[in-house]
Amino acid sequence: MESAAVVRVPPARQTEPVVDTSKTIVAEAGKPKKIKINDYILTRSGRSVIMTDPSKVAASVGWNGDPLYTDERTITFTSQSDFSGPTMITLEVTDGKDRNDGSGLVRTLQLPVEVKPSGNRPPEFTPTPVQVEAGSTESPFRRTWRR
Repeated sequence: MESAAVVRVPPARQTEPVVDTSKTIVAEAGKPKKIKINDYILTRSGRSVIMTDPSKVAASVGWNGDPLYTDERTITFTSQSDFSGPTMITLEVTDGKDRNDGSGLVRTLQLPVEVKPSGNRPPEFTPTPVQVEAGSTESPFRRTWRR
């Protein structure tokens, strides 16, 4: 005789908004990228998130300084034209019906953004000066020989 069952255990507390780590925001350097925050943030069933305050939206390294807040559900991110690599957008969100909904759960999140270069840029080399005394037989570099 065999049997099977599914037991549903409710969480000990309500689920706060969290970043959906299965998705990646990809932007091209120097070009505006509209980001619908509900595409990248998970929250309780039947709810969506909105930003609580435009002044609580900020970006990290590589951001060109243009306004980020478009509306309560959208951010527009533009990187510097010569930047590429990872950066972050920090924002405070709530899953309430509006900013004043006391039943809404509020959380500060960081959305990771991968900025792709806008074109093929040549590498930049920084020379390292090496000083050697005139007539010296010693190298400023330590050599290790292996046999």
